[in-house]
Amino acid sequence: MKKIVLLHGWNYKNYSKYGCTDAWENRKGFVDALAAKFEVHKINLPGFCGAPEPKNSWNLDDFTTFLETYLNSHGLQPDYILGYSFGAAIALNWKNKLQKKAKLILVSPAIIRAYKKSATGKLSHFKKHLPRWLTLFFRDKYLKYLRNPYYTEGTRFLKETYLNIVKIDLTNELVDIQPQDVILIFGSEDTATPFYLLKNRLTNPLLLNRIKVIEGGGHDIANSHLTNIIHLIEKFDRNEN
Repeated sequence: MKKIVLLHGWNYKNYSKYGCTDAWENRKGFVDALAAKFEVHKINLPGFCGAPEPKNSWNLDDFTTFLETYLNSHGLQPDYILGYSFGAAIALNWKNKLQKKAKLILVSPAIIRAYKKSATGKLSHFKKHLPRWLTLFFRDKYLKYLRNPYYTEGTRFLKETYLNIVKIDLTNELVDIQPQDVILIFGSEDTATPFYLLKNRLTNPLLLNRIKVIEGGGHDIANSHLTNIIHLIEKFDRNEN
């Protein structure tokens, strides 16, 4: 049976303070469906569902190192890495930076996100004229004013790490991946990671063909469109378009 490793997204409800133990519990049906076809391995990222937190904030490369260390320490050589939302960013960075053979299944992938240009844009304009501590102070106040739970509900590690990873753009890393090694599955109504942002930036027709859009789906397509997503994964596993 082929091995698949699951990397979850940045769900604040899975922060360790809420007492969860499995970051995939909210998508159990999806995991069970995968387990009927693959040997499934789930990973809780640091700060989520009881996984220990580092003292200092992380960037994307730190998560990539964490994934590689985990796989090596558990003797895992997966056939697939399935990344959901932010987990997709980790999976893509891991394959790109370390030149891994495992294929990628990226669901609602946070390769590039949509953000409104408002006060954050103004802050960016003045950022180069302000000391770093003052920039961080204003950004903290702004995010608290917005009541962004991904930030406000986090520990210091989660807050600072969230700021490090939330605006990453991995389009160029995706371009370097062989099209046959990846499938990207989006919901057509996903406003967190809209598929068209990525499509508008890609030119390789083979890579564009790897983008699959499930009509009517939002960011949580693993729950709302379980049958559709499993069907796409099965076709990918059979090397079908």
